[in-house]
Amino acid sequence: MVLPICGATTYNPDTHVCKDNAILAKCEEATYNPDTHVCKDNAILTKCGEDAYNPASQICRGNIVLVKCGWALYNPKTQVCRDNAVFAK
Repeated sequence: MVLPICGATTYNPDTHVCKDNAILAKCEEATYNPDTHVCKDNAILTKCGEDAYNPASQICRGNIVLVKCGWALYNPKTQVCRDNAVFAK
């Protein structure tokens, strides 16, 4: 199979599309930029560093996903939220 070219790069049309000389990944029928987004469970999510996050319920600061805990923010990789208070794991 001969792969199509987008700009100067070949791509797999089963998993990607070419738009304005940029290769975009497919997620179900939608397309996304894999540098800024990720496809998880057929939904396109925004990237925060290498992790996916939901901007409606989470915040990305310094490539770290932070979650609300009462009035504070916490990093669920290193902290836990109990009774609206943040504690180290």
